[in-house]
Amino acid sequence: MCVCACVHPQVLLKLIQPYTRVRIPFISQKLNVSIDDVEGLLVTLILDGRLSGHIDQVRGVYVLVHRS
Repeated sequence: MCVCACVHPQVLLKLIQPYTRVRIPFISQKLNVSIDDVEGLLVTLILDGRLSGHIDQVRGVYVLVHRS
């Protein structure tokens, strides 16, 4: 199943908005989708320029990088 069919990107963006670091399992639990789906959606949003940050797969977190 495509992650886009499960979670609208705006829902994820709204969920992570208050954070500079957020654990991917936390996002997965809140959105009720797999960790792989969350990572895939984050990658898509980063590549599209809708998110400014990176994924730390070792720690399992998304890290926001503020653009200046």
